[in-house]
Amino acid sequence: MNIYAAGLLISMIVYLAVGNYAGRKVRKLDDYFVAGRQAPTLLIVGTLVASLMSTNAFMGETGMAYSGNPSLIVLLTAVNCIGYTAG
Repeated sequence: MNIYAAGLLISMIVYLAVGNYAGRKVRKLDDYFVAGRQAPTLLIVGTLVASLMSTNAFMGETGMAYSGNPSLIVLLTAVNCIGYTAG
């Protein structure tokens, strides 16, 4: 087993352990979808940033910025942030 397979195996075990531990706290549908309305601000901000980065990667904005149009990534990031604050 090489280092990559070992790293993958260890990370899968950690994911399963954390999911099993956290899953015990879920009692209702509200707990699952909105964390029982008890999610800390840092968790919500992290989720929004991850969603933003995923959208940027999916739409190819990083490649467009690399090819010589960095203003596009700033514009689309601003649009996403406005959407988060307005919505």
